[in-house]
Amino acid sequence: MENGPARASRRRFIMRCLLVWVLACVTINPGPRAGASVDDLSEVLVRLDRASRLYLDSALKFACDETISESSITRVWAHRFNYIFVYDAKKGFDDYRTYSSRPGARSVDPASFGFRYLQRSYMWALVFHKSRQPFHHYRLEGRERLSGREVLRVTFEPLAPYRPNFNDFFGTAWVDLATFQLLRVEAMRAKDHAVFEQVQKDRAEVAQGAPLPLFRKDNLVENVTTEFGMQKNGMRFPSRTEITLTELLIPFNRPLLDRDTKVVDRTVQRYKNYHFFGVRAEGQVRDILKGKQQIAPSP
Repeated sequence: MENGPARASRRRFIMRCLLVWVLACVTINPGPRAGASVDDLSEVLVRLDRASRLYLDSALKFACDETISESSITRVWAHRFNYIFVYDAKKGFDDYRTYSSRPGARSVDPASFGFRYLQRSYMWALVFHKSRQPFHHYRLEGRERLSGREVLRVTFEPLAPYRPNFNDFFGTAWVDLATFQLLRVEAMRAKDHAVFEQVQKDRAEVAQGAPLPLFRKDNLVENVTTEFGMQKNGMRFPSRTEITLTELLIPFNRPLLDRDTKVVDRTVQRYKNYHFFGVRAEGQVRDILKGKQQIAPSP
């Protein structure tokens, strides 16, 4: 049997052990405090704007090698370009492509070959720039893992009237929770989104027994996916963009039609061998993304 002093000493020892365990848990896992900020849309938009301004400040002065390839029912081909991109706060954006096999040649527009491509795979960050936030609606869609990173899915929808290259894309961004930089973006233009919404409505009505609508030529939609797989000084840059032209089908109970989409055309843009004309040091990048260092607002 333990006497009184022995029991008291034993209780003090147990309490000290519990205290050490609680402090260790708090140190290892901050928990609610860290989670609360990234579950608050307003805070997420502040951090995404910070990353967007860093991108304009440091990233958009570079050259890289770009390969654009297309596969469709009628052709398969690929072209290689030197891609130059320069952003200046006074002059704005200036980007152009030249053939990699013809150094010093005049700029060339890939659209002149008659195929689709995304002119600027680097501009998704601007969807979250503070100057464009009033022209979009954003929604948090939860967390998941992508490429070994914990990410937050954020959807964005433009508010009418839509303006090309400003607020004309509906999409989803996968945001790295550690840095609030983009890892992946999937999007479609407003006109394609309208077709997608109409087909979804038609599918629901057919499922309820409505007559199958006649085939419409405008059942084609274009989807764009950009992956940010390149890294430099703690910043991420596009490594691949895929543009898929898809025919949206309306399934019904017949064995010959067992799918709801058919890919008509696919274009892939790949980027490598980045050369930067100017980029901040990794420590500066980290401090800016954490809000410890400020950069001037950009237009």
